[in-house]
Amino acid sequence: MIAPDRIRLIGPPVGTRKTELRMRLPESRFNSPKRSRIPTLLILVAIVMVTAAIATIPIVIARSEIPLLALWNTKNEQSALDYWHEARYEDVVAVLEEELSSHPMDAEALSLRGFAKFYLSLEQVDGETAQMLLVESIRDLRRAIIAKESRLEPEIHFVLGKSYYHRGAYYYDSAIYELETALASGIENVEIYEYLGITYRDVGDTENARTYLGAAAELGGEFIHYLVLADLERDAGMSADAEELYRKIISGTQDGIILQRSLTGLASTYRGRQLYDDAMNTYRSLLEVNPASADAHFGMGEVYLALEQTDRARFEWREALRLDPNHIESFDRLQEY
Repeated sequence: MIAPDRIRLIGPPVGTRKTELRMRLPESRFNSPKRSRIPTLLILVAIVMVTAAIATIPIVIARSEIPLLALWNTKNEQSALDYWHEARYEDVVAVLEEELSSHPMDAEALSLRGFAKFYLSLEQVDGETAQMLLVESIRDLRRAIIAKESRLEPEIHFVLGKSYYHRGAYYYDSAIYELETALASGIENVEIYEYLGITYRDVGDTENARTYLGAAAELGGEFIHYLVLADLERDAGMSADAEELYRKIISGTQDGIILQRSLTGLASTYRGRQLYDDAMNTYRSLLEVNPASADAHFGMGEVYLALEQTDRARFEWREALRLDPNHIESFDRLQEY
């Protein structure tokens, strides 16, 4: 029986080609659902790849690296472990196919194959293939749980939760259950708080979303966490808290995308409070950062509309469309006014 050194199953030692979770910035002109765009976080990973790292806003979401200790019983399992360390996930699956054909309920083999298929799903360009791999990952991990009590069970629940999240909205309840089970079992890191925060946000549970995103911000200290939390608080009507976070980001971040998103969010908050001078000044600051910002001109148009200066509003919306012909909000406004 081979007892390898401590291994990292949840956060691969070699980077994969895709960010695991694109932490998505809340819907905005940067990622409006009305027009095609690169998925956010998730969204910032493609936007920030924007991370990479959401999310699809593409912001790069940090992968957790959880040290695990497992006993691997066969040469095939040891080979799979070696491939795992090299991020050769297809080879991990191939080797374990042979192992599992003889021992179909080997919990460790099922776990490792399930982990590998999860990461393989993140590398797929074709959505159907990615979903098929997620289904297979979930099947392996659930079989591993019932096969026998496994020392990897907390990590299995963690990856199950992430797999369910990537399966889509109909599986968010299962994602929350598995992630909270993993958290209760001792898996505690920025990534699990990100997944829980984003999932709760997407199901409309603002209170839990704020709790977990706040934990991710406190633990990770990354500006993207503060930005997603600020947008959430703004949308929940907590203007003072949102403004404080936006200012914190604006004064500290070196990331141009996050800075622009924060200026846009702050200006939007001012508009909601009818502080039109502050909103206009913030949009002008956004144009200093990015003179080609269609969102800045759209927002200025909204301010002028609120001030009943329709002609000036139309000018700003036309400018937004000149800079971005696909800026659907400006197009809609021009149709309306």
